Formats: sequence, structure tokens, C-alpha cells
Amino acid sequence: MSAKKNMRKEYRKPPIAEKVCQFLLTPDTPWDITIPGLIYDKVKEEGFKVREPGVIQQFKFTPSQQATPQMQATQGVRFFTEDKKKFIQVVPLNLAINCLKPCPSWEEFKPMIKDASEILTDTTNVEYFQALRLTYVNRIEIPSSSAKNKLRDYFDFRPFLGQNLPQNPVSFIVGCLLPFHDYRDICKVELQSAMPGRPEQSAFLLRLDYNPAKPGAIPVTDTIKWLEDAHEKIVATFEGCINNRLREIFEEVT
Repeated sequence: MSAKKNMRKEYRKPPIAEKVCQFLLTPDTPWDITIPGLIYDKVKEEGFKVREPGVIQQFKFTPSQQATPQMQATQGVRFFTEDKKKFIQVVPLNLAINCLKPCPSWEEFKPMIKDASEILTDTTNVEYFQALRLTYVNRIEIPSSSAKNKLRDYFDFRPFLGQNLPQNPVSFIVGCLLPFHDYRDICKVELQSAMPGRPEQSAFLLRLDYNPAKPGAIPVTDTIKWLEDAHEKIVATFEGCINNRLREIFEEVT
């Protein structure tokens, strides 16, 4: 990849709709019903004061070779900020911190992750995570008249349809797993059609999930360093999935 493509770009209208950082503890980690309350006592000091117990839908951590992430429903609790744009989800052996649009920059998100990680490890006394995952979900809308036959004008990652097939699918989903650091880490990339907000638009979700290829690979002391690298790889992969027509829509800052 060239130096130019590795440069971090900024946009006035970034498409990022959600950022998630998820921590999975090892199966032998002691866990009881008091732990969510102990976590809440600490995170409420960071602004997560609204507490809502209930059934939580989360992507289940699975071996990286599995093509489609599986959802699981588990009884747990969420801790929201007052505007509900940021929240922490806690279920047994699992904590995730979510930010919704308008998402904070990495410089703002990283301290939130660091605080949540330290609160989790101080509460449970773990030394290794079973798994980590950093997820960025982008919602992209382009004019319908351009989208039908010209995805190639906007995306460098897209479905390929042979010349003997209709070129304007009603809907689609395409994905792949990209290896990094000699297969130590995996980035799962998925692009799919979505419901547009306006009839004259076509909408797409571009989801990037970055996680270790093997469970138990990241010591707690290396968490932030690993996440810094995961963020950089996600940004580079995102830039590799789009081209300049989308950068114009996002209003790239030059």
C-alpha cells in the first residue's frame, strides 16, 4: 500500500454511524451478580448514570474463520449517558462500549475505552482477555440514479456480477476476512445494501470488525497498544474500500 493511501484522512461529513469496543473475559474468570453493580458504581462517575437492565443483543465472539457474526440475546444491563448516544453493555464475562452518531473521534473514544478497560480489569482482576473486538459501522448514502449500475464509481470493495447476470441487484451483502500481522489479527469487512432515509437515495452499510485471530492472545497490559493498531488498520481498510467519488460526498478535508 502506498504512503498516500496510508495517510489518515479527515472528513467534514464522515459516514461513521457507530463505534464499538468489546471485551470478552476468559471462561475461568470469577463472575457473579454483584459485578455489574460494582462496574456501575465506577462508570457513573464517568457520565454513564442511566441504568437499564434487560435482554441485550450482542454479536457473539466466534472463531475468526466464521463468515457471519452470530447474534446472541443475554440478560444484562446497560449504562447510558443522559443523551443515550454513548452506553456500556455488561453481560456475564462480556463488556462493550458503544458510541452512536455523532461518533467521537479516536482521540475522544480511546480514553473512554481505556477507562472502561481499567474498570473491568480492576473489578475482575483479569490478566488476559479471551478476545477483543473493535468495530466501526459506516452508513453511506448516494444518489439512486448513480448507484444502480455504477457501484464501481464509489466503492473499490463491492459485489462482482458477471456479464450474463443482471447488473442492478435489489439487495446484496458481500464480505471477506483480511489478515494482518502474519495472521495474528483478522479484519472482517462487509458491505450490504440498506434502507435509505430518502427515496432518491441508495444506502449501504460498510462494517469493519477487527479482532485477534486466536483467543487469549492479548495481555491486559497490551490492550491500548493493540487497539491503537486496530484503529489504524480499520482506517486504512476503510480507505481501501472507497474511492474519490465517496470522498467528495464525505467532503474530504485537504
